[in-house]
Amino acid sequence: MSAPLSSRLPRLLAALLFLALLGVVLVTFRDYGITVDEGVQHRYGRRILRWYASLGASPEATHTNDLYLYGGFFEVCAQGAIALLPLDTFDARHLAGALFGVLGILAAWGIGSHVGGPWAGLLSGLFLALTPPFYGAMFANAKDVPFASLFALAAWAALRGSAHGPGWRDGLLAGLAIGLAAGVRVAGVVLFPAVAALWLGCWWLRRQEGDEGGTSRRRLGSVLLALATAVVVGWTVMVAFWPWAQLDPLLNPVRAFRRFSRFWVDATVFYDGRFLLSGDLPRDYLPRLLALTLPELYGVAFVLGALALASWLRQRGPGRADRALRVAWVAALAALPVAWVVLQRTPVYNGIRHVLFVVPFLAVLAGLSVSAWFPGRSRLTRLAAGFALAASAAVVLTDMVQLHPYQYLYYNRLLAGGLPRASERYETDYLCASYKEGIEWMAREYLPGREGRVRVDGHCSHVPFWQYLGREAVETTNLEPHLVFSTTTFGDHRKTPGRVVHVVRRQGTPLLVVVEQREAR
Repeated sequence: MSAPLSSRLPRLLAALLFLALLGVVLVTFRDYGITVDEGVQHRYGRRILRWYASLGASPEATHTNDLYLYGGFFEVCAQGAIALLPLDTFDARHLAGALFGVLGILAAWGIGSHVGGPWAGLLSGLFLALTPPFYGAMFANAKDVPFASLFALAAWAALRGSAHGPGWRDGLLAGLAIGLAAGVRVAGVVLFPAVAALWLGCWWLRRQEGDEGGTSRRRLGSVLLALATAVVVGWTVMVAFWPWAQLDPLLNPVRAFRRFSRFWVDATVFYDGRFLLSGDLPRDYLPRLLALTLPELYGVAFVLGALALASWLRQRGPGRADRALRVAWVAALAALPVAWVVLQRTPVYNGIRHVLFVVPFLAVLAGLSVSAWFPGRSRLTRLAAGFALAASAAVVLTDMVQLHPYQYLYYNRLLAGGLPRASERYETDYLCASYKEGIEWMAREYLPGREGRVRVDGHCSHVPFWQYLGREAVETTNLEPHLVFSTTTFGDHRKTPGRVVHVVRRQGTPLLVVVEQREAR
Protein backbone atom coordinates (compact mmCIF):
# COMPACT_ATOMS: atom_id res chain seq x y z
CA MET A 1 0.00 0.00 0.00
CA SER A 2 1.41 3.41 -0.95
CA ALA A 3 1.84 6.15 1.64
CA PRO A 4 -0.98 8.74 1.84
CA LEU A 5 -0.54 12.07 0.08
CA SER A 6 -0.16 13.85 3.43
CA SER A 7 3.00 11.80 3.98
CA ARG A 8 4.34 11.62 0.41
CA LEU A 9 3.99 15.33 -0.41
CA PRO A 10 6.35 16.69 2.30
CA ARG A 11 8.90 13.98 1.45
CA LEU A 12 8.72 14.94 -2.21
CA LEU A 13 9.10 18.61 -1.33
CA ALA A 14 12.06 17.78 0.93
CA ALA A 15 13.72 15.90 -1.93
CA LEU A 16 13.21 18.92 -4.19
CA LEU A 17 14.66 21.19 -1.48
CA PHE A 18 17.84 19.13 -1.29
CA LEU A 19 18.19 18.94 -5.06
CA ALA A 20 17.79 22.72 -5.25
CA LEU A 21 20.36 23.20 -2.47
CA LEU A 22 22.87 20.97 -4.21
CA GLY A 23 22.27 22.84 -7.46
CA VAL A 24 22.84 26.23 -5.83
CA VAL A 25 25.98 24.94 -4.09
CA LEU A 26 27.44 23.60 -7.33
CA VAL A 27 26.68 26.82 -9.21
CA THR A 28 27.97 29.26 -6.56
CA PHE A 29 30.75 27.65 -4.50
CA ARG A 30 33.45 29.33 -6.61
CA ASP A 31 32.08 32.75 -5.61
CA TYR A 32 33.30 32.40 -2.02
CA GLY A 33 36.68 33.83 -1.11
CA ILE A 34 39.58 32.47 0.90
CA THR A 35 39.11 33.33 4.58
CA VAL A 36 41.68 34.42 7.11
CA ASP A 37 41.99 30.95 8.69
CA GLU A 38 42.05 28.82 5.58
CA GLY A 39 45.73 29.03 4.76
CA VAL A 40 46.81 27.66 8.12
CA GLN A 41 43.99 25.11 8.13
CA HIS A 42 45.05 23.82 4.74
CA ARG A 43 48.60 23.45 6.01
CA TYR A 44 47.28 21.58 9.05
CA GLY A 45 45.50 19.16 6.72
CA ARG A 46 48.72 18.46 4.84
CA ARG A 47 50.57 17.93 8.14
CA ILE A 48 47.93 15.40 9.19
CA LEU A 49 48.44 13.44 5.99
CA ARG A 50 52.20 13.50 6.53
CA TRP A 51 51.61 12.22 10.08
CA TYR A 52 49.73 9.21 8.74
CA ALA A 53 52.07 8.65 5.79
CA SER A 54 55.12 8.66 8.09
CA LEU A 55 53.38 6.56 10.77
CA GLY A 56 53.84 9.38 13.24
CA ALA A 57 57.44 10.21 12.35
CA SER A 58 56.44 13.66 11.00
CA PRO A 59 55.13 15.34 14.17
CA GLU A 60 54.16 18.86 12.97
CA ALA A 61 50.45 18.02 13.24
CA THR A 62 50.83 17.49 17.00
CA HIS A 63 52.30 20.82 18.07
CA THR A 64 52.20 23.54 15.37
CA ASN A 65 49.96 26.57 16.04
CA ASP A 66 46.89 25.78 18.13
CA LEU A 67 45.14 23.69 15.47
CA TYR A 68 46.52 20.50 17.01
CA LEU A 69 43.78 20.96 19.62
CA TYR A 70 41.21 20.23 16.88
CA GLY A 71 40.52 16.89 15.31
CA GLY A 72 41.38 16.44 11.67
CA PHE A 73 38.36 14.69 10.17
CA PHE A 74 37.22 17.59 7.99
CA GLU A 75 40.80 18.40 7.00
CA VAL A 76 41.29 14.81 5.81
CA CYS A 77 38.07 15.11 3.77
CA ALA A 78 39.20 18.46 2.36
CA GLN A 79 42.57 17.05 1.35
CA GLY A 80 40.75 14.20 -0.36
CA ALA A 81 38.58 16.69 -2.26
CA ILE A 82 41.68 18.64 -3.31
CA ALA A 83 43.36 15.46 -4.58
CA LEU A 84 40.34 14.04 -6.40
CA LEU A 85 38.54 17.07 -7.86
CA PRO A 86 39.79 19.15 -10.82
CA LEU A 87 39.47 22.32 -8.77
CA ASP A 88 41.61 25.01 -7.24
CA THR A 89 42.74 24.11 -3.71
CA PHE A 90 40.44 26.49 -1.90
CA ASP A 91 37.49 25.99 -4.23
CA ALA A 92 37.72 22.29 -3.39
CA ARG A 93 37.74 23.15 0.31
CA HIS A 94 34.69 25.40 -0.09
CA LEU A 95 32.79 22.70 -1.96
CA ALA A 96 33.65 20.12 0.70
CA GLY A 97 32.49 22.47 3.46
CA ALA A 98 29.27 23.27 1.61
CA LEU A 99 28.46 19.57 1.24
CA PHE A 100 28.96 19.14 4.97
CA GLY A 101 26.50 21.99 5.42
CA VAL A 102 23.94 20.24 3.22
CA LEU A 103 24.49 17.15 5.38
CA GLY A 104 23.56 19.28 8.41
CA ILE A 105 20.35 20.41 6.71
CA LEU A 106 19.61 16.76 5.94
CA ALA A 107 20.16 15.93 9.63
CA ALA A 108 17.75 18.71 10.66
CA TRP A 109 15.17 17.20 8.30
CA GLY A 110 15.77 13.77 9.84
CA ILE A 111 15.43 14.98 13.42
CA GLY A 112 12.29 16.96 12.63
CA SER A 113 10.75 14.01 10.75
CA HIS A 114 11.51 11.61 13.59
CA VAL A 115 10.09 13.82 16.33
CA GLY A 116 7.23 15.58 14.55
CA GLY A 117 6.50 13.77 11.28
CA PRO A 118 7.20 14.54 7.60
CA TRP A 119 5.89 18.11 7.59
CA ALA A 120 7.99 18.98 10.63
CA GLY A 121 11.00 17.45 8.88
CA LEU A 122 10.46 19.50 5.74
CA LEU A 123 10.06 22.71 7.73
CA SER A 124 13.12 21.97 9.88
CA GLY A 125 15.32 21.56 6.82
CA LEU A 126 13.81 24.65 5.19
CA PHE A 127 14.36 26.78 8.30
CA LEU A 128 18.02 25.79 8.48
CA ALA A 129 18.53 26.41 4.75
CA LEU A 130 17.06 29.90 5.27
CA THR A 131 19.39 30.70 8.18
CA PRO A 132 22.07 32.95 6.62
CA PRO A 133 24.70 32.60 9.40
CA PHE A 134 24.65 28.84 8.84
CA TYR A 135 24.28 28.87 5.07
CA GLY A 136 27.04 31.42 4.48
CA ALA A 137 29.39 29.68 6.90
CA MET A 138 29.00 26.44 4.93
CA PHE A 139 31.44 27.83 2.38
CA ALA A 140 33.68 29.78 4.74
CA ASN A 141 34.05 27.96 8.06
CA ALA A 142 36.04 24.72 8.03
CA LYS A 143 35.60 23.88 11.71
CA ASP A 144 32.24 25.05 13.00
CA VAL A 145 29.93 23.99 10.14
CA PRO A 146 31.34 20.44 9.74
CA PHE A 147 31.11 20.10 13.51
CA ALA A 148 27.54 21.43 13.61
CA SER A 149 26.44 19.08 10.83
CA LEU A 150 28.03 15.99 12.36
CA PHE A 151 26.70 16.94 15.80
CA ALA A 152 23.18 17.09 14.35
CA LEU A 153 23.76 13.82 12.47
CA ALA A 154 24.77 12.13 15.73
CA ALA A 155 21.63 13.47 17.43
CA TRP A 156 19.51 12.04 14.61
CA ALA A 157 21.20 8.65 15.01
CA ALA A 158 20.54 8.74 18.76
CA LEU A 159 16.85 9.59 18.25
CA ARG A 160 16.43 6.78 15.75
CA GLY A 161 17.93 4.36 18.26
CA SER A 162 15.61 5.57 21.01
CA ALA A 163 12.48 4.76 18.99
CA HIS A 164 12.63 1.00 19.50
CA GLY A 165 14.98 0.51 22.42
CA PRO A 166 18.60 0.78 21.29
CA GLY A 167 20.79 -2.22 20.65
CA TRP A 168 24.47 -2.54 19.91
CA ARG A 169 23.94 -1.62 16.24
CA ASP A 170 22.36 1.67 17.33
CA GLY A 171 25.32 2.22 19.63
CA LEU A 172 27.66 1.56 16.73
CA LEU A 173 25.89 4.07 14.47
CA ALA A 174 25.59 6.77 17.15
CA GLY A 175 29.18 6.22 18.26
CA LEU A 176 30.46 6.57 14.71
CA ALA A 177 28.62 9.88 14.26
CA ILE A 178 29.73 11.21 17.65
CA GLY A 179 33.32 10.19 16.94
CA LEU A 180 33.31 12.04 13.63
CA ALA A 181 31.88 15.16 15.29
CA ALA A 182 34.46 15.01 18.08
CA GLY A 183 37.03 14.35 15.36
CA VAL A 184 36.42 17.95 14.26
CA ARG A 185 35.94 19.61 17.66
CA VAL A 186 36.34 17.81 20.97
CA ALA A 187 33.10 19.40 22.24
CA GLY A 188 31.34 16.55 20.44
CA VAL A 189 32.02 14.33 23.47
CA VAL A 190 29.17 16.07 25.31
CA LEU A 191 26.91 13.89 23.19
CA PHE A 192 27.91 10.83 25.20
CA PRO A 193 26.04 11.92 28.36
CA ALA A 194 23.31 13.48 26.21
CA VAL A 195 22.65 10.18 24.41
CA ALA A 196 22.74 8.33 27.72
CA ALA A 197 20.09 10.67 29.12
CA LEU A 198 17.85 10.13 26.08
CA TRP A 199 18.14 6.35 25.91
CA LEU A 200 17.82 5.79 29.65
CA GLY A 201 14.92 8.27 29.80
CA CYS A 202 13.06 6.38 27.06
CA TRP A 203 13.71 3.07 28.85
CA TRP A 204 12.36 4.51 32.10
CA LEU A 205 9.20 5.83 30.40
CA ARG A 206 8.51 2.43 28.83
CA ARG A 207 8.98 0.79 32.21
CA GLN A 208 6.47 3.21 33.75
CA GLU A 209 3.98 2.26 31.07
CA GLY A 210 3.90 -1.31 32.27
CA ASP A 211 7.05 -3.08 31.16
CA GLU A 212 7.93 -5.07 34.29
CA GLY A 213 10.25 -7.78 35.46
CA GLY A 214 12.74 -9.57 33.28
CA THR A 215 11.74 -7.75 30.09
CA SER A 216 12.59 -4.42 31.68
CA ARG A 217 15.93 -5.70 32.91
CA ARG A 218 16.79 -7.16 29.50
CA ARG A 219 15.96 -3.86 27.82
CA LEU A 220 18.10 -1.99 30.35
CA GLY A 221 20.96 -4.36 29.56
CA SER A 222 20.50 -3.67 25.86
CA VAL A 223 20.55 0.09 26.49
CA LEU A 224 23.73 -0.15 28.56
CA LEU A 225 25.38 -2.31 25.89
CA ALA A 226 24.43 0.26 23.24
CA LEU A 227 25.85 3.08 25.35
CA ALA A 228 29.09 1.21 25.97
CA THR A 229 29.39 0.50 22.25
CA ALA A 230 28.78 4.19 21.44
CA VAL A 231 31.47 5.35 23.86
CA VAL A 232 34.10 2.85 22.71
CA VAL A 233 33.42 3.38 19.00
CA GLY A 234 33.04 7.16 19.32
CA TRP A 235 36.24 7.65 21.30
CA THR A 236 38.18 5.39 18.95
CA VAL A 237 36.97 7.21 15.83
CA MET A 238 37.71 10.61 17.40
CA VAL A 239 41.28 9.61 18.23
CA ALA A 240 41.80 8.01 14.81
CA PHE A 241 41.33 11.40 13.10
CA TRP A 242 43.27 13.45 15.67
CA PRO A 243 47.09 13.15 15.70
CA TRP A 244 47.61 14.98 18.99
CA ALA A 245 45.02 12.80 20.73
CA GLN A 246 46.90 9.71 19.56
CA LEU A 247 49.84 10.76 21.75
CA ASP A 248 47.64 10.25 24.84
CA PRO A 249 44.23 8.88 23.77
CA LEU A 250 42.61 9.18 27.19
CA LEU A 251 43.93 12.45 28.60
CA ASN A 252 44.70 14.67 25.61
CA PRO A 253 41.01 14.99 24.59
CA VAL A 254 40.22 15.97 28.18
CA ARG A 255 43.05 18.52 28.16
CA ALA A 256 41.74 20.00 24.91
CA PHE A 257 38.21 20.23 26.30
CA ARG A 258 39.47 22.09 29.36
CA ARG A 259 41.70 24.34 27.24
CA PHE A 260 38.77 25.49 25.12
CA SER A 261 36.92 26.69 28.21
CA ARG A 262 39.41 29.59 28.37
CA PHE A 263 40.55 29.71 24.75
CA TRP A 264 41.59 32.97 23.08
CA VAL A 265 40.56 35.31 25.88
CA ASP A 266 42.47 38.15 24.22
CA ALA A 267 40.75 38.20 20.81
CA THR A 268 39.48 41.67 19.88
CA VAL A 269 35.72 41.84 19.41
CA PHE A 270 33.67 44.75 18.07
CA TYR A 271 30.53 44.56 20.19
CA ASP A 272 27.82 47.13 20.90
CA GLY A 273 29.95 49.87 19.35
CA ARG A 274 33.04 49.14 21.46
CA PHE A 275 36.22 47.12 21.04
CA LEU A 276 36.48 44.53 23.80
CA LEU A 277 38.60 41.48 24.51
CA SER A 278 36.77 38.16 24.18
CA GLY A 279 37.50 37.37 27.83
CA ASP A 280 35.82 40.63 28.90
CA LEU A 281 32.59 40.31 26.92
CA PRO A 282 29.37 40.63 28.94
CA ARG A 283 27.29 37.55 29.61
CA ASP A 284 24.58 38.67 27.19
CA TYR A 285 26.95 38.59 24.20
CA LEU A 286 25.86 35.23 22.80
CA PRO A 287 22.09 35.48 23.49
CA ARG A 288 22.06 38.97 21.98
CA LEU A 289 23.96 37.91 18.86
CA LEU A 290 21.58 34.98 18.40
CA ALA A 291 18.64 37.36 18.64
CA LEU A 292 20.24 39.74 16.13
CA THR A 293 21.37 37.18 13.56
CA LEU A 294 18.51 34.67 13.43
CA PRO A 295 15.89 35.62 10.81
CA GLU A 296 12.48 36.97 11.82
CA LEU A 297 11.16 33.66 10.46
CA TYR A 298 12.19 32.06 13.75
CA GLY A 299 10.25 34.62 15.76
CA VAL A 300 7.04 33.85 13.86
CA ALA A 301 7.63 30.12 14.30
CA PHE A 302 8.28 30.33 18.03
CA VAL A 303 5.16 32.43 18.61
CA LEU A 304 3.14 29.72 16.85
CA GLY A 305 5.00 27.12 18.90
CA ALA A 306 4.06 28.82 22.17
CA LEU A 307 0.41 28.80 21.12
CA ALA A 308 0.63 25.16 20.10
CA LEU A 309 2.30 24.25 23.39
CA ALA A 310 -0.53 25.81 25.37
CA SER A 311 -3.03 23.60 23.52
CA TRP A 312 -0.82 20.51 23.72
CA LEU A 313 -0.43 20.76 27.52
CA ARG A 314 -4.19 20.31 27.87
CA GLN A 315 -4.18 17.08 25.88
CA ARG A 316 -3.84 13.55 27.19
CA GLY A 317 -3.09 10.36 25.33
CA PRO A 318 -0.66 7.48 24.73
CA GLY A 319 2.86 8.37 23.65
CA ARG A 320 2.56 11.93 24.93
CA ALA A 321 5.33 11.58 27.52
CA ASP A 322 7.64 9.85 25.05
CA ARG A 323 7.27 12.61 22.47
CA ALA A 324 7.65 15.28 25.15
CA LEU A 325 10.95 13.72 26.18
CA ARG A 326 12.27 13.82 22.62
CA VAL A 327 11.21 17.42 22.09
CA ALA A 328 12.73 18.40 25.45
CA TRP A 329 15.96 16.63 24.49
CA VAL A 330 16.21 18.57 21.23
CA ALA A 331 15.46 21.80 23.12
CA ALA A 332 18.19 20.98 25.64
CA LEU A 333 20.75 20.50 22.86
CA ALA A 334 19.84 23.99 21.64
CA ALA A 335 19.67 25.74 25.01
CA LEU A 336 22.19 24.13 27.35
CA PRO A 337 25.37 25.02 25.38
CA VAL A 338 24.27 28.66 25.27
CA ALA A 339 23.46 28.58 28.99
CA TRP A 340 26.88 27.05 29.69
CA VAL A 341 28.66 29.84 27.79
CA VAL A 342 26.63 32.49 29.63
CA LEU A 343 27.12 31.02 33.10
CA GLN A 344 30.79 30.07 32.68
CA ARG A 345 31.64 33.17 30.62
CA THR A 346 33.39 30.93 28.13
CA PRO A 347 35.24 33.17 25.64
CA VAL A 348 33.50 33.44 22.27
CA TYR A 349 33.96 35.88 19.42
CA ASN A 350 32.97 36.49 15.78
CA GLY A 351 29.27 36.38 16.48
CA ILE A 352 27.65 32.97 16.91
CA ARG A 353 30.11 30.92 14.90
CA HIS A 354 31.41 28.94 17.90
CA VAL A 355 27.88 27.76 18.74
CA LEU A 356 26.64 27.18 15.20
CA PHE A 357 26.03 23.59 16.32
CA VAL A 358 22.93 24.72 18.26
CA VAL A 359 21.38 26.32 15.16
CA PRO A 360 20.18 23.03 13.54
CA PHE A 361 18.29 22.28 16.76
CA LEU A 362 16.75 25.75 16.79
CA ALA A 363 15.66 25.11 13.19
CA VAL A 364 14.11 21.80 14.27
CA LEU A 365 12.25 23.49 17.13
CA ALA A 366 10.96 26.09 14.67
CA GLY A 367 9.83 23.37 12.28
CA LEU A 368 8.13 21.44 15.08
CA SER A 369 6.41 24.63 16.26
CA VAL A 370 4.87 25.45 12.90
CA SER A 371 3.81 21.89 12.10
CA ALA A 372 2.22 21.50 15.57
CA TRP A 373 0.25 24.74 15.34
CA PHE A 374 -1.45 24.42 11.94
CA PRO A 375 -3.69 21.32 12.40
CA GLY A 376 -7.17 22.15 13.63
CA ARG A 377 -6.92 25.90 13.12
CA SER A 378 -9.48 27.93 11.23
CA ARG A 379 -8.83 28.77 7.62
CA LEU A 380 -8.46 32.48 8.40
CA THR A 381 -5.85 31.96 11.10
CA ARG A 382 -3.94 29.50 8.90
CA LEU A 383 -3.90 32.05 6.09
CA ALA A 384 -2.66 34.79 8.45
CA ALA A 385 0.11 32.58 9.85
CA GLY A 386 1.04 31.32 6.40
CA PHE A 387 1.31 34.87 5.12
CA ALA A 388 3.55 35.89 8.05
CA LEU A 389 5.81 32.89 7.46
CA ALA A 390 5.95 33.41 3.69
CA ALA A 391 6.66 37.14 4.06
CA SER A 392 9.43 36.47 6.58
CA ALA A 393 10.94 33.79 4.33
CA ALA A 394 10.83 36.16 1.35
CA VAL A 395 12.61 38.88 3.31
CA VAL A 396 15.42 36.62 4.47
CA LEU A 397 15.80 35.06 1.03
CA THR A 398 16.07 38.56 -0.46
CA ASP A 399 18.77 39.44 2.06
CA MET A 400 20.67 36.24 1.28
CA VAL A 401 20.69 37.06 -2.43
CA GLN A 402 21.75 40.66 -1.81
CA LEU A 403 24.54 39.60 0.57
CA HIS A 404 25.92 36.87 -1.69
CA PRO A 405 28.58 35.58 -1.19
CA TYR A 406 28.72 36.99 2.36
CA GLN A 407 25.55 35.50 3.85
CA TYR A 408 27.33 34.87 7.14
CA LEU A 409 27.32 38.66 7.70
CA TYR A 410 23.53 38.69 7.99
CA TYR A 411 21.69 40.68 10.67
CA ASN A 412 17.92 40.64 10.85
CA ARG A 413 15.91 43.76 10.14
CA LEU A 414 13.52 43.71 13.07
CA LEU A 415 16.00 43.81 15.97
CA ALA A 416 19.32 44.66 14.33
CA GLY A 417 18.14 46.96 11.56
CA GLY A 418 19.81 44.84 8.90
CA LEU A 419 23.47 44.94 7.95
CA PRO A 420 23.66 48.75 7.40
CA ARG A 421 22.67 49.61 10.97
CA ALA A 422 24.28 46.59 12.63
CA SER A 423 27.65 47.34 11.04
CA GLU A 424 27.89 50.47 13.20
CA ARG A 425 27.86 48.35 16.38
CA TYR A 426 28.85 44.78 15.50
CA GLU A 427 31.37 42.83 13.43
CA THR A 428 30.95 42.34 9.71
CA ASP A 429 33.54 40.60 7.53
CA TYR A 430 35.65 39.13 10.32
CA LEU A 431 36.77 36.24 8.04
CA CYS A 432 38.01 38.63 5.33
CA ALA A 433 36.21 36.74 2.57
CA SER A 434 35.78 40.05 0.71
CA TYR A 435 39.47 40.05 -0.23
CA LYS A 436 38.57 37.93 -3.27
CA GLU A 437 36.28 40.58 -4.69
CA GLY A 438 38.83 43.30 -4.02
CA ILE A 439 41.59 41.28 -5.70
CA GLU A 440 39.36 40.64 -8.72
CA TRP A 441 38.92 44.42 -9.05
CA MET A 442 42.67 44.87 -8.70
CA ALA A 443 43.39 42.32 -11.46
CA ARG A 444 40.79 43.86 -13.75
CA GLU A 445 41.28 47.60 -13.14
CA TYR A 446 44.61 48.26 -11.43
CA LEU A 447 47.25 45.81 -12.64
CA PRO A 448 46.90 46.10 -16.45
CA GLY A 449 49.55 48.38 -17.98
CA ARG A 450 51.74 48.54 -14.89
CA GLU A 451 55.33 47.38 -14.99
CA GLY A 452 56.81 45.00 -12.44
CA ARG A 453 55.13 43.61 -9.38
CA VAL A 454 52.66 45.65 -7.38
CA ARG A 455 53.41 45.71 -3.66
CA VAL A 456 50.34 44.86 -1.58
CA ASP A 457 49.52 44.42 2.06
CA GLY A 458 46.48 43.19 3.93
CA HIS A 459 45.48 43.38 7.56
CA CYS A 460 44.06 39.83 7.50
CA SER A 461 46.12 37.50 5.32
CA HIS A 462 48.43 37.41 2.31
CA VAL A 463 47.29 33.98 1.12
CA PRO A 464 44.49 35.31 -1.17
CA PHE A 465 46.99 37.49 -3.09
CA TRP A 466 49.28 34.54 -3.80
CA GLN A 467 46.40 32.24 -4.65
CA TYR A 468 44.41 34.53 -6.95
CA LEU A 469 47.20 36.56 -8.58
CA GLY A 470 50.41 34.58 -8.19
CA ARG A 471 53.71 35.77 -6.76
CA GLU A 472 54.86 36.95 -10.17
CA ALA A 473 52.15 39.65 -10.27
CA VAL A 474 52.27 40.99 -6.71
CA GLU A 475 54.70 41.22 -3.84
CA THR A 476 53.17 40.98 -0.38
CA THR A 477 54.84 43.27 2.10
CA ASN A 478 54.10 45.67 4.92
CA LEU A 479 56.98 47.93 3.88
CA GLU A 480 55.91 50.77 1.58
CA PRO A 481 53.11 48.89 -0.23
CA HIS A 482 51.32 50.38 -3.20
CA LEU A 483 47.90 49.04 -2.10
CA VAL A 484 46.56 48.11 1.32
CA PHE A 485 43.43 45.98 1.77
CA SER A 486 41.54 47.00 4.93
CA THR A 487 38.34 45.41 6.16
CA THR A 488 35.92 47.58 8.08
CA THR A 489 35.16 45.14 10.90
CA PHE A 490 37.79 46.49 13.27
CA GLY A 491 38.06 49.97 11.77
CA ASP A 492 41.30 49.16 9.92
CA HIS A 493 40.20 51.34 7.00
CA ARG A 494 40.13 54.36 9.31
CA LYS A 495 43.71 53.72 10.42
CA THR A 496 45.06 53.25 6.89
CA PRO A 497 46.34 56.48 5.27
CA GLY A 498 46.17 56.98 1.52
CA ARG A 499 43.70 57.36 -1.33
CA VAL A 500 40.65 55.06 -1.42
CA VAL A 501 40.56 53.47 -4.88
CA HIS A 502 37.91 50.78 -4.39
CA VAL A 503 35.27 49.70 -1.87
CA VAL A 504 33.49 46.34 -1.65
CA ARG A 505 29.93 46.85 -0.40
CA ARG A 506 26.80 44.88 0.31
CA GLN A 507 23.44 46.52 0.99
CA GLY A 508 25.30 49.82 0.89
CA THR A 509 27.62 48.77 3.73
CA PRO A 510 31.41 48.92 3.18
CA LEU A 511 33.11 45.60 3.86
CA LEU A 512 36.56 46.12 2.34
CA VAL A 513 38.41 49.34 1.45
CA VAL A 514 41.36 49.25 -0.97
CA VAL A 515 43.72 52.14 -0.24
CA GLU A 516 46.53 53.32 -2.54
CA GLN A 517 49.50 54.52 -0.50
CA ARG A 518 52.02 54.75 -3.33
CA GLU A 519 51.18 54.91 -7.01
CA ALA A 520 52.43 51.87 -8.91
CA ARG A 521 54.13 52.62 -12.27
